[in-house]
Amino acid sequence: MIYQKRKTCAICGNRELNLVLDYGDVPAAGSFPFISEIENEPKYQLGLEFCDKCGLLQTNSILDGNYLFKDYRYMSSVGLSKHFTEVAALLQAEFNLNKTSCVVEIGSNDGVLQLPFKDLGVSVVGVEPSVNISQLAKDKGIL
Repeated sequence: MIYQKRKTCAICGNRELNLVLDYGDVPAAGSFPFISEIENEPKYQLGLEFCDKCGLLQTNSILDGNYLFKDYRYMSSVGLSKHFTEVAALLQAEFNLNKTSCVVEIGSNDGVLQLPFKDLGVSVVGVEPSVNISQLAKDKGIL
């Protein structure tokens, strides 16, 4: 099974979640099947649910991380390197980041934001679940 339905709020554990938007059955993001494979592409029910108790808006399904990140294809550095270089410079100036600072990025992909911080002399730590994409960051000397 590639997913399971959410039974409780991911933050507070509330069991009463309100469906806000139902997308129906969809394939996993980042899946690029061949035309001949589309008919057999696994799908899961996707919707957004709101927790009245803590205010979290969350998906109503939880995908198996082994399925989702085993062969992940999206790389942030394709087309976004300049953007993330500008973001790093902006954040360094705004928060006076220096060699004693450390930026932790959750979902760091191929290190596209970490690299400009590293070039600015700021320590970086990336957390990335996809093995193939995180290896690209490691090859750049980050993550």
